[in-house]
Amino acid sequence: MSFMRRWHVSGLVKGFAWSAFVWRLGIVGGNFGIMVGLVWWLGLAEFGNLMVLWGMALVAGTVMSVGAPVLILRVMTDGTGLRASGLIRLMCLYPVALAALAGGVLHMILPGPAWGAILLTGLAFNALQCLASVLRALGSVQMSMALRDGVPQLALGAAACLTGKAVGILIVAACAMGGVGLLVLLVCLLHPGLRTRLRASGDRGAVRGGLWANAVLGMATAQIDIVLAGGVLSADQIGIYALVRRIANLVALPVSVATWVSAPPIAAAFGAGDHVALRRASAVGSRIALLPGGAFFAVALLAMPLWPGLADARPLAVILLSGALVQVGLASGFTVATLCGLEKSAVLARLASLGVYLAIAFGAGGAATTTGNALAYLAGIIAGGALLWWLLWLRLQIDTSAFAVCAGPRGQRWKMP
Repeated sequence: MSFMRRWHVSGLVKGFAWSAFVWRLGIVGGNFGIMVGLVWWLGLAEFGNLMVLWGMALVAGTVMSVGAPVLILRVMTDGTGLRASGLIRLMCLYPVALAALAGGVLHMILPGPAWGAILLTGLAFNALQCLASVLRALGSVQMSMALRDGVPQLALGAAACLTGKAVGILIVAACAMGGVGLLVLLVCLLHPGLRTRLRASGDRGAVRGGLWANAVLGMATAQIDIVLAGGVLSADQIGIYALVRRIANLVALPVSVATWVSAPPIAAAFGAGDHVALRRASAVGSRIALLPGGAFFAVALLAMPLWPGLADARPLAVILLSGALVQVGLASGFTVATLCGLEKSAVLARLASLGVYLAIAFGAGGAATTTGNALAYLAGIIAGGALLWWLLWLRLQIDTSAFAVCAGPRGQRWKMP
């Protein structure tokens, strides 16, 4: 039985990895084109303003999500199943209630930002993330990936064609994402496999504090350097920083492919108690991310001199590209932690990342320049990733770093403290 499970995990990954990677490459290429178009259309200053509001919307959406996207993916793939009422609570009731509460409180304590547009966009973004998890549980890698990563950026680009102001772009993008979400919801309801994932005896959809905290801290870690820099740097500086961050994200794109492909096998192996299959599924995730990520890193470094507009931002680009490469090297860590009941370890790692970033960015004055902000971000990524790797090794005896791929079978026999 153990052999059959390992064969199934291997078959899942071999069958999906390359098609998923090519699909993801197309999505990221399209997103990159949209981003460049936004810079050209809006100018660096307005683009910087938009990226700050967009980052705030993503964080808000993750806070209102109560960790639902990860929970839905986990319980709908590990054999537990989910009650229909639980799905409704997770996708609709909890987020809307939190949005209504936050809307009233935020307008009173911090009236400056356009909270209505931010919260509306966050709700639409969260709905797409939840639906993407449902699609992934139903077996769709490509559609779920396009919905999660492609539709938000596409909606943002389309909205910019209708209005040139950041707040208006958010509102139009939120409406577009909501329309796409309704269509995808209809597709999910008509899918025959949904009956096997929604069960009367399944999970009730109760909020998991660990998953929620991990999701919020993960999004905060991903957006904090842009959001907080919005109060320190000029609009032009934020614009160039956000542009370089998006370029660096190309290096980390294989990480999302690895996560999306390896998540069901990891959850299934953990649910079955098969430690060998779990270790192999984690290593496969690292393998999917490593070679393409390293290749993108090398290409980005070589192509940097060919873009005259980034001549003054090359040190910034090298730092942010290095941060993306670190994420590639530790690709499987957060996937294993969140799907194997170790949310607290992931939360500790996120807190370490945020703590180190804040200490350097504000304690050492790093946020005053784009380069200093990038160095603070890189230090935070390294600190959190290393801590999670160590915690997972102690608790599961699984190496979730790229070294598991490089070492092969011998790496599984390392004598580590």
